[in-house]
Amino acid sequence: MGRFMENKSALAGANGGIGQVRPWHRQMARLVAAGARPGEIAGSFGYTPGQVSRILGSPLFQAEVARMEGQTEDLAVSVREDLQLMSLRAIEVLDASLDEPVESWKERATLIDAAFGVLDRAGYGKKEQPQDHRHLHLHAAAVKEMSNEELLKNVIDVAAEEVD
Repeated sequence: MGRFMENKSALAGANGGIGQVRPWHRQMARLVAAGARPGEIAGSFGYTPGQVSRILGSPLFQAEVARMEGQTEDLAVSVREDLQLMSLRAIEVLDASLDEPVESWKERATLIDAAFGVLDRAGYGKKEQPQDHRHLHLHAAAVKEMSNEELLKNVIDVAAEEVD
């Protein structure tokens, strides 16, 4: 059995929901916006599931949840858009560092490092080429027994394969 809601008669609206939003209703609305289920909410507030259902069904409560969700969407940050804007500024910093006289090498180096970091995160960084490792250690004994001419011929053949 859950606890009784404080001032229950004063809070009841015309449809049996809430008449005004109280601080604990806002806490419930945050839980609802975060995806909590009515049973979880009832347990954490000490209400019965019926009481929570009436609160959740109230138009005033639903409007409060919608208001909170709208605020979170307005405050949400688009990382991609921010990085695009920051990358434009990073390019300006790099251009300025080439054109302006040097006042402080340390400060300039810090700005350049920051600009390259932003550009790297925005997808404009240096692309690493995958290395093609030739494992010669397996053939080390055979290489030691080769003459210089044979070794040179094999190196030229390997280089020609890489070009093709």
